[in-house]
Amino acid sequence: MSDTVTAYDRDYARTPEERLMRAVLAQAFRDASGQGINESPRYRDLAISNARNWLTGNSADFRAICALADVDPDTTISKAHDFIADPAPAMAAFRDAALTNSHDARERRNEALRLARRNETPAQRRARLDKVNEYARRKRLKEAQ
Repeated sequence: MSDTVTAYDRDYARTPEERLMRAVLAQAFRDASGQGINESPRYRDLAISNARNWLTGNSADFRAICALADVDPDTTISKAHDFIADPAPAMAAFRDAALTNSHDARERRNEALRLARRNETPAQRRARLDKVNEYARRKRLKEAQ
């Protein structure tokens, strides 16, 4: 099997509860940036302020969400301060990760369907998936250059 482990693979191995709590944290970061808030300017500013205060306030519910998400709350608070100071790089990373994860997931699903139709042996499937993973890895490296 390939040594390449994507962010999607690591996230997929988590429990549904961990993924949900990580989604809560990700939404808080999006709210803190102001993206996706469809409110009047007054309420938009209030929502941004509330999200930023929650991410940096070190409240009991924030710590509980971090514990359930299996992330360090102090590190998350530090990253939140950096994010609030300059959200552009982090939002670009969120966007790139979302595009990569959805694209990789779609490729894996389509490949699994093709393999199921071919009635290949498990060894043949592993060999083919290794080729697909290697191709995808090379493609991402080429795009990054």
